[in-house]
Amino acid sequence: MAQTSVAQGGPVTVVVEVTLAENTTSAEALVALNGMRAMMKRQAGYLSEEFLQNLNADNAPRYVHVSRWASMGYWAALFRSPEFERLNAHGNAHYTISASAFLPAE
Repeated sequence: MAQTSVAQGGPVTVVVEVTLAENTTSAEALVALNGMRAMMKRQAGYLSEEFLQNLNADNAPRYVHVSRWASMGYWAALFRSPEFERLNAHGNAHYTISASAFLPAE
């Protein structure tokens, strides 16, 4: 992902699809995911989030995390945090993610 300045652009919505790794329980994944969510809430530029569970447990993704950031730059800054790197490495043992960032359509 290209690095952007923190002040660049307006609010951005980030949608992350979370699929559980084989042999991982929902409880194990939730511990890792909730640690990541708590850390994100303390970051500059964080606005809000929703964390959704798929009602059909047989379908992927199992969870969807939707967060809003003041700008793309604030979200990009998250990836430079040592705490994010540590939590992300731990989470990779329990799930895979697919992230997309969105701006309002005009």
